Amino acid sequence: MLRELLILVVALSPAPQAAPGAVLPASCENPVPAIGTYVDLEIAIPGARWITATGLNERRDVIGIFADEGSSLTQSFLWSRNELTLLAVPGATSTYAADINASGTVVGAYEDAAGRHGFSWRRGRFTLYPRSPWMRALDFRAINNSGAIAGSYGVQPEGETAFVWHASGTTEIDVSDRPWDFPVSINDRFDVLLISYRRPGPGRGQYFVASRDVIEPVQGCGDLDGFQGLLHTVTNDGTLVGRRRASSSSFSGVAYTTDGVTLFDYPGAESTELIDMNSAGYAVGTATIGTGRRVFMFVPHGR
Repeated sequence: MLRELLILVVALSPAPQAAPGAVLPASCENPVPAIGTYVDLEIAIPGARWITATGLNERRDVIGIFADEGSSLTQSFLWSRNELTLLAVPGATSTYAADINASGTVVGAYEDAAGRHGFSWRRGRFTLYPRSPWMRALDFRAINNSGAIAGSYGVQPEGETAFVWHASGTTEIDVSDRPWDFPVSINDRFDVLLISYRRPGPGRGQYFVASRDVIEPVQGCGDLDGFQGLLHTVTNDGTLVGRRRASSSSFSGVAYTTDGVTLFDYPGAESTELIDMNSAGYAVGTATIGTGRRVFMFVPHGR
């Protein structure tokens, strides 16, 4: 049971320590535009007020979330080979699909009268992980291709602890004196991208990459300070994917690598946000045009 694993970790597993070094996502000077084609994903969900992607796998399956018109409730979907499957945990008020791996396993969170809990889904079957009584909430936020799940659980009176749950056990991730740690992504090297907050304070967070034995802060680009930009994914080669501010009212999708910075701008969009990227360079994102959103697939040149 997840509760037993987490108790074991609290008792036995020391958290990795933050390192004095830093993850430098290349120079932010002179970014280059991405070379490829932006393809609209014609995802039509009757009654959806908005739709956004949350994950992409090696087979180019896309998962995402949407809100019903006139409702604040969130539900989820899988878009695979132009076929739409709605994902809704039975009895839940909301279902949040967060990530999908190469085998088609989806992880995320659901809410019901008892609170927020984790789930996995594969081939039409849900596996539910209700939060334990001592948890305020339980979230599954990312999964890699070996099935390791990165998530977080809340405890009383406040705080959020990040963890990685895999076949050989569970590891908690503790970022120094920041008691609010949320995993964003996990790759096949078991690098975990984290957003971490210190409270009380202004509420602004800092990104970290936690590997098996060290935690490094993400820095080196001014547009990551104070949430001028957001990060969503760390890929298998260490690329950081997200968005950066393009102007006072718009964003560009962005991929930070050791070789430089690549910008993604959907043609004619006021803002572009890159959500996920697979090892072949295909990416999924959201473009804002007027009052509408479009979910797109970026196909790299030559693919």
